[in-house]
Amino acid sequence: GNVALRPTVINYFQGDMATPLKWWEAWRKFMFRTHVELCDNRKSGPILVIDLLESINAVKYPALTAEEERVSIPLQVLCLAIFDSILVHMLNSIGKDVWQPIRNSLAQAFRVNKDKQVANIVEETYGFCDVVFIQEAAGAFVNGEAGRQISQSFEILQPQEVDAKRDQNCLVLLRKRSFKLASAVEITDEVLKVAHENEPSKRKVYVPGDLAAFTCVGNSGHKYVVASFHGDTNGLASIPIVKALSEVAARGYGQHTLLLGLDANTYKVHSQHYQGVAKFQEFLVSQHLSSCWGANPDPLRPTTCNARTYLQPQLNKAIRRDERLIKADKNLKDWIVFRGTSRLSVTCIDTTRDNTGCKEYLENEIFPTTVFPSDHALVASVLQMQSTSHDDIRAKHLS
Repeated sequence: GNVALRPTVINYFQGDMATPLKWWEAWRKFMFRTHVELCDNRKSGPILVIDLLESINAVKYPALTAEEERVSIPLQVLCLAIFDSILVHMLNSIGKDVWQPIRNSLAQAFRVNKDKQVANIVEETYGFCDVVFIQEAAGAFVNGEAGRQISQSFEILQPQEVDAKRDQNCLVLLRKRSFKLASAVEITDEVLKVAHENEPSKRKVYVPGDLAAFTCVGNSGHKYVVASFHGDTNGLASIPIVKALSEVAARGYGQHTLLLGLDANTYKVHSQHYQGVAKFQEFLVSQHLSSCWGANPDPLRPTTCNARTYLQPQLNKAIRRDERLIKADKNLKDWIVFRGTSRLSVTCIDTTRDNTGCKEYLENEIFPTTVFPSDHALVASVLQMQSTSHDDIRAKHLS
């Protein structure tokens, strides 16, 4: 189906916002009189947009007071209206006849053709890979033309419980020629249960769709636990989830090779509020896990290089154009993590980054671009799997 968009400057709404009155009428109609259907597995019926808003909980945002949490939904509506109206007024004041055509041209690259670009990169550039991990995929990606294109070569595994409201979900793609597709069994809930038991205080931090975990069997007969995970902005949920996955795999699936692709949101410098690269590596070692970045990951070898403009709600993250490279978010955030078994050792023999879709990484290139639709680089690794019982070597390609 189609995607419903709020009338605002910061998305790709195609309606007319040339005057405040035109924008305000469209905005109220969208928020209060528009019904939508969600791309989820529950097949829920039409729901008003206003009813999609959820309370902001103080567990995830400790700075909130109890009263602010109680009135968070009407406050969200009020703040959205104020924010959107300011941007519409500002752009109509400084570029009345030009800003909407410019935005429409960007929409073609970043929205209309985005899923097609992703599918083309997966199919044409990395179609040889046996496993592909994707984070923050919209429901329309799986259910639309892009999903149909990818499913010609890959089996698309998504968690049973997805986040249809936030619409950002993790996927695991298994190459059909490499796996016994009927063997895939989801274990996402099993992992989340352990994570909740380990750290009950973080229960509300784990959002549906941020983890997709499955067991499966390759055509060679080897067994795998495969998982895709999207960490929170500060990376503080990455260690608890990876630890839970590691424990579940070790306790219940000891003869399964563990393969995990994740946006861990790790940073150059570790602090109380941000997960550092070095500390994350120390944790992996403690769990007998290895990664595509080797024993000493270089925090100065980034997988992100993005700079937010002022046309977005997190103004504390906005960067002036002349400071875009100096202050850009340049961090090593994306990892491929693995662990072999007593019968099968796993070694990473090559890892590359790609921010072009053409197996090339351009240093100091702000992305996404009109040809590369992601704000995270693609990470591709070649893993060598060798039987510990006889000389049987098989290479697996993962990204």
